Amino acid sequence: MKQYDFKNRQLVSGPHLLGVLFIAAGVLAIIGSAIFQPDRSLEKPVYVGIAAIVFGAAILSTYTGTVIEFNERKAKDYFSFLGYPFGEWKPLPNIKRIVVTHVKKKVTNTPNGISPTWSGTVHEFRAFLYSESATPIFSFVFSNKEQAIKTGKLLSENLHAEIVLTDL
Repeated sequence: MKQYDFKNRQLVSGPHLLGVLFIAAGVLAIIGSAIFQPDRSLEKPVYVGIAAIVFGAAILSTYTGTVIEFNERKAKDYFSFLGYPFGEWKPLPNIKRIVVTHVKKKVTNTPNGISPTWSGTVHEFRAFLYSESATPIFSFVFSNKEQAIKTGKLLSENLHAEIVLTDL
């Protein structure tokens, strides 16, 4: 393997949820007008529906990520839009240690009078990449323990770094 590409995207939260809602609204506009107004022209609802679907798909195609090129020892934080990543390559410092750990945090939805107020505990698994400093150079967040461990081992092998598994 020549590189590792970490894509930071969640389809059920944040702006990606807005993209899913636009696509659903576009489909609903087309189907709803065909069902509830069969005697009217479908031209406008189809245009509106297609525009909403295209806009939603464009929103869904956006995400951030990090690419690490193992052979050339460089890394790039990027923003991807419509499949094209925007970002600059930078030299990768010598990674000495990779720490994979479990993080438990409490999240709360702020009461706003519209959406329901809820709170709960979120379990995340993180892979931190360290060079000589005590501050991690990269941090990758996973919702799946096995994926975090697998990524930590893959990075450890290719970057020739020590792997430390904690609080798992």
